[in-house]
Amino acid sequence: MGIDKIRGQWRYLASRPDFREGRLGVLFRLFAWRLRCAFKKSAEIRLPKFDVSLFLPPQWRGTAKMVYVFRDGYDPGLQLLTKFLGPGKTMIDVGANIGIFTVVAARRVGEQGTVVAFEPTESTFEMLERNLALNQFRNVKPMRMALSDQAGKMRLYLSGDSGRN
Repeated sequence: MGIDKIRGQWRYLASRPDFREGRLGVLFRLFAWRLRCAFKKSAEIRLPKFDVSLFLPPQWRGTAKMVYVFRDGYDPGLQLLTKFLGPGKTMIDVGANIGIFTVVAARRVGEQGTVVAFEPTESTFEMLERNLALNQFRNVKPMRMALSDQAGKMRLYLSGDSGRN
């Protein structure tokens, strides 16, 4: 790994408010996640701010690592869900990945609301379903398909980071 890449990663960490508030905790979780991945050990974590749990596959790159390391601060977009979604609302999650936005939205909309989650990648869809079961959500309709403005079939590029498929 080159020095420029290390500097870039450090700048990214330093730009995160959750890192500035608790550097040791973030660095510890980053190290712990690296070990988990090396031993192919998945994790189940709780995001107390959103009242959800997530099963995370041991993938060094991508969503699982970021959620494990940053927890409730994973993505500022999650705060938008709490601002715009409430009981009885409907949300469509296109490219649901392992389901972090899906489960947070499902908690927000409650039993009277609905979340429709689209995820075309088979292995990632399985993680999405696992996270729905873990949280016992019945208000989510998971759909294993991609969306487009045209009918048809296409190839899906699979990356080492499921968030980039």
